[in-house]
Amino acid sequence: MRGPLFRQLIEKKEYNLRSDESLADLEKMYTILIESRGKTLSTLNRFDETVALAALCQISFPGKSPSYMNESRQLRSEFKGISSNIILERKFRGKVKSSFRNALNESQIDFKDIRNLFFD
Repeated sequence: MRGPLFRQLIEKKEYNLRSDESLADLEKMYTILIESRGKTLSTLNRFDETVALAALCQISFPGKSPSYMNESRQLRSEFKGISSNIILERKFRGKVKSSFRNALNESQIDFKDIRNLFFD
């Protein structure tokens, strides 16, 4: 799934991946985060896409702690290969906390610690 904001990042090559990370894996994690919020491509809105991309450290977000980027990279590396591995996909789906799934606005998203959005 690629919403407008995700497509824009790809077109401008502004995604934040290390050389050992794949765009396919990023897209799979992004899609899982969007779907965890109960959205599809036709119901996706800017807020849903923003929080999904911010959670994966592809865009900035107010209040994000400096350590969050390292935590996000570590999370992404834990799920290397997710785009072609159903077991990793299920595991990632199970990590998304209800606080992320149910947030209605920016004040309900806490990027100070990755454990606020994902289970350990």
